[in-house]
Amino acid sequence: MLKGFSHIDRPTQSSHDSRGALGRTAHNAAMLGEDDVVDAVRAYLTERGWQYVSSAKAVGKQHGEDLVMKRGSTCLSVEAKGETSSDPDSTRYGEPFDSGQIASHIGRAVVTALGVVSTGERRAAIALPATTAHKSRVQRIAPALERLAVTVLWVAADRTVTAAPDALPAE
Repeated sequence: MLKGFSHIDRPTQSSHDSRGALGRTAHNAAMLGEDDVVDAVRAYLTERGWQYVSSAKAVGKQHGEDLVMKRGSTCLSVEAKGETSSDPDSTRYGEPFDSGQIASHIGRAVVTALGVVSTGERRAAIALPATTAHKSRVQRIAPALERLAVTVLWVAADRTVTAAPDALPAE
């Protein structure tokens, strides 16, 4: 577990459909898709005074920044990843990603965040499911992410978000 993380209880609301809660079958109701992660982080940041700017939905395969929020003059770009596919037509839908896929997803999230940091125009964050596999991968690179001011936001199955104290940029 990463040091210095605090727990915040803030469940969020998501859409429902005929398959049940959050559009999932009963066997995978607790698994987070990318859109679930984005929705939870958006609620978390909104409760902390951030204003919504834009987002791209994974289900519609929209391209662009997963979530952009603003507080004062500070913009935060969030790259999110889920623990299963958000696409109901995908063969991975409802199935957990394996360790290779998790490593690839985290790698892509970090590269995206570094691209944001490199422009100097926005702050960057990555938002990930709070699973043991995801935390283990990130723990290996956490010191580098901290030095580069990339915030890590963890989303639990119950949609609570955990972040390092003072990890979010100030205005």
